[in-house]
Amino acid sequence: MSAHRLSFLKECLTLRRVLLFVAGGILLTRLFTALVTLGYTYDRNAFALWGMRMAQLPASQFYAEGYFADYPPGYLWVLKLVGHLLLGLNLELEAPLTGFLLAVPVALTEAVLGCLLVWLAWPAGKKAGLAMAAWAMVNPTLWFDTGVWKQIDGVLALALV
Repeated sequence: MSAHRLSFLKECLTLRRVLLFVAGGILLTRLFTALVTLGYTYDRNAFALWGMRMAQLPASQFYAEGYFADYPPGYLWVLKLVGHLLLGLNLELEAPLTGFLLAVPVALTEAVLGCLLVWLAWPAGKKAGLAMAAWAMVNPTLWFDTGVWKQIDGVLALALV
């Protein structure tokens, strides 16, 4: 095997380790924070209720006169999956697991976002890739937004990248 090929394989393994570290770090930090914090009660309850409503009704009946729902339909499909879990587990709105389940899809998208940022920065050099990895993992805006408030801005950030 040529020296160039060995160097390329070592580089791929290094990048793979960094990506796994970033994804794991983001998931652990966001989900642990989501589990030990209540979140922004109004939005958290709205997300949970919308998810349960989506799980119980046909999508065509979700938006109804007299029912408050100010989210566009796209993310409601994700909330529908969470709603099925909430109903199946018979969880109350205030249960810590409710906030955790609401944070899981966003934490997964933030893990993908972090890996994508590292992958995009990697050709500029290992230092740039590692700097991007660190930024993605400890970015206080997304960490707080997902882990503490249970918001979905990480999903929107991924769509922008």
